[in-house]
Amino acid sequence: MATLIKRHLVNAIIAAVLVIGLAYLGVPSMLGAHPSWAIKVGYFGVVIGIVISSIVWVWRGGWMPKFGLFMFVTAITAGLVTLGKMRFVASFGEEVIAGRLWYFGWILLMGLAFSLVLHLLSLRD
Repeated sequence: MATLIKRHLVNAIIAAVLVIGLAYLGVPSMLGAHPSWAIKVGYFGVVIGIVISSIVWVWRGGWMPKFGLFMFVTAITAGLVTLGKMRFVASFGEEVIAGRLWYFGWILLMGLAFSLVLHLLSLRD
């Protein structure tokens, strides 16, 4: 049991370093996040990703249904983030709900990226 926990902890650290590293490299801002909070969403995303991964870890579905769920939710979130950004920019920064959808959507996207990487690293076990 202790080795299983150590493997999951090492996988979580690898996933966190990857997600935060991508944020520092500017990948979120290249993909449409605002440059002033593009790094912050990496940190918040890791925290959200830990919660998401914990919930999915308890679920006893197979590997492929979990992967399909991650991909489906990531696609929906990416669409909502794009919609929020377009509406916020079109309103010249006055539509608060669209701005929050854009910001919190990026946090969720980074959390899903963390969870997806952690799920893919579970194949190493």
